[in-house]
Amino acid sequence: MATGLIVCRCAQYGLIPPAALQTITASLRAGGTPFELVPDLCALAARKDPRLKAIARAPKAAVVACHARAVKALFELAQAPLDLERTQLINVRDGSADEALARLSTPRCAVETAPEADPVPPGNDGWVPWFPVIDAERCTHCQQCLGFCLFGVYALSPDRKVVVENPQACKTNCPACARICPNVAIIFPKYSDSPINGGPVVDEAREKARIKVDLETMLGADVYTKLAQRRAKVQQRRLLRADIQLANGERQQHLDKAALPGMRPFQPGPPATGAAADAPPASAPSSGQAP
Repeated sequence: MATGLIVCRCAQYGLIPPAALQTITASLRAGGTPFELVPDLCALAARKDPRLKAIARAPKAAVVACHARAVKALFELAQAPLDLERTQLINVRDGSADEALARLSTPRCAVETAPEADPVPPGNDGWVPWFPVIDAERCTHCQQCLGFCLFGVYALSPDRKVVVENPQACKTNCPACARICPNVAIIFPKYSDSPINGGPVVDEAREKARIKVDLETMLGADVYTKLAQRRAKVQQRRLLRADIQLANGERQQHLDKAALPGMRPFQPGPPATGAAADAPPASAPSSGQAP
């Protein structure tokens, strides 16, 4: 990518005001400033799009999108950490087009009448790019989010740091893990309210008091016991998944040796309940009986 300027449309949630977006892009084009308009910065980050690494390497770069904390964390998720000494993070979710253009040293011009079209489709896989990112400056790797989330979004890196490993596993529009983070380090860029959406943490004491209330509301007074139980469930799921993968591998080895065609890997189904769980297994038909 030849440009060091990227502009996010937030196409799926529409959090960037269309009028501001129109003014900024029209003015950049009129001034001959190269830029790339992308449908959704979150989607690019989750997929580790190489365009973000190109921005991070640019000698002088700017990202026109949402809150600075959110943008910085999105680039870190994409393994493209930004050098803020040579990168401008311009918030047009809350800020005005005039403020953005002033920071870009671009004069305002007449707004185009035609609406902006997506230069690249957001993706046709049906996935909505809703997921958490981590503010590395605030996270203490206490693992509370890891124990709370039941969907495998978080994991531990080899150096025992909490990371967002499976953003696609997050449940759309659910910010629950951010509500229980004791350091206000979890960001959902598309959430409505600050500081969960990456806005500044204005009142530390107030936020930490709110987190305590939210924890007790969700888990009851015995918070740590409930979190321990949730961690056990998460660990059990991981172990089961690992056991199934191991069993499939061993089974395939024997199938390869026996050269049995048409066999498929085992896929666990839901556990039987009610009468189906108590019924004895069907016996094989004896000789002479109809199958």
